[in-house]
Amino acid sequence: MNLRRTPSFLKWAAAFALPIFSGMAQGAAIALDQAQIDAMGLTFQPPEAITQVEGYPYPAMAAIPANRQTTIAAPANGLVRKVHVVHGDVQAGTPIITLESATLLAAQQDWLTTLADLSLAQSEYKRAKSLREAGSLSQKKFLQAENRYTVLKRQQQMQKRRLLYLGLSPKQLQTLEKTRKLIADITLEAPHDGVLFDLMVTPGDRVEAGAALARVGATDQIVVDVDVPLDEAATLEVGQTAIARNRPRQGRIAFIDRRANPLTQRVTVHALFDNSDGAFRPGELLRLQFVRTLTEQRTAWRLPVSGVIDVDGVPTIFLRRDDGLEPLAVELLMRDSRFAVVRAPVAASAESVQLLTSGAVYVKAMLGGNEE
Repeated sequence: MNLRRTPSFLKWAAAFALPIFSGMAQGAAIALDQAQIDAMGLTFQPPEAITQVEGYPYPAMAAIPANRQTTIAAPANGLVRKVHVVHGDVQAGTPIITLESATLLAAQQDWLTTLADLSLAQSEYKRAKSLREAGSLSQKKFLQAENRYTVLKRQQQMQKRRLLYLGLSPKQLQTLEKTRKLIADITLEAPHDGVLFDLMVTPGDRVEAGAALARVGATDQIVVDVDVPLDEAATLEVGQTAIARNRPRQGRIAFIDRRANPLTQRVTVHALFDNSDGAFRPGELLRLQFVRTLTEQRTAWRLPVSGVIDVDGVPTIFLRRDDGLEPLAVELLMRDSRFAVVRAPVAASAESVQLLTSGAVYVKAMLGGNEE
């Protein structure tokens, strides 16, 4: 039987070292010779000096940023005649949905009528101007001709803008003006490169003006949404580096919510990542870490988590000295299942320090504390 792993051994070790630890204050040396160290199986190693601390990996999800999503909406009442693309990658100008719209036909007819009236009004205005300059026309009749021409000109411009809004291209307007042949269909196109999603209609559906039909999202940038505890949120700042596990790049914090979820007491944080190579997929579950860069003169030490124990609620490490161990209270920056990161408690280089990394539980038993 390995006595080092039994309660009887812990009781023996505590009794063995009780004179050593009685009345020990934080930072006071613990006298241990090599034989005692060997008997308790204590091992030591130097810590790893680091200047950046990677925090706890929180579960997160990748999504398309809201400001990079565009809704394709119906510009007028109509009937869905054809759906060109159901899902997947699209480029700017790709036909998505074709609508038949009586509103479009009426708007074209109104514009053509106004163009004919405008042509006549322009001729009358030119003739009235010429007669007025010759003194053969009254000021009143000249102003009437001028006013009619100005009103129709503005009306034509407004109707033209409406047709552009309804989905006709400038080239189609030129063709319509020349041929006077009405266009019955509106073809809605992708406004930019991206991914088509949330298609909401099928051929034969009737839609009203303003109804959302589909969405296109640009995926060259991805936002990763994560909820973190209040204490963690208090240490974060916009612009801070974020790392998505299993990804070859870093992002940055773009948003930290000022509100906390009253049920979970967590705060929503958004981190932006470049995704020009498509490494991230919207909806993908990730684990997000925040990187804290230490600007103080002293760096941080990373060591096995077994080398940090709680003594009366205070994180404590043990330095190897010639005459035994020296306990030091430390500021715990991060701890997971494998490693702990503490702020370096002394100015000495990490290579010159030997920390207790195995057997700390026996030291804890000797101190008579309760490990948390």
